[in-house]
Amino acid sequence: MNTSMAWAIESSLLDIYFLLVHRIEGLGLSLNDFWAMDTWTTSRLYCLELDLIDKEEKELNKDKPESQNSDEVKEVYEEMFPNES
Repeated sequence: MNTSMAWAIESSLLDIYFLLVHRIEGLGLSLNDFWAMDTWTTSRLYCLELDLIDKEEKELNKDKPESQNSDEVKEVYEEMFPNES
């Protein structure tokens, strides 16, 4: 994909904005406010939210046993999805 670096950066920042305004109830952050926000504040909010997401996932999965796949299943998976392992 031939994409400009500016587009890639703005796209990533919009992903961060989307995550923050949809996960933090009452944040009330407009897109203009987000663009005006300093980098440290944006990064800190984003990192804190990612930490919370990790904790929530661990809490949800704490009672689920780890999957036990046979060697055959692993081989088929690796053949079907070579870039995923």
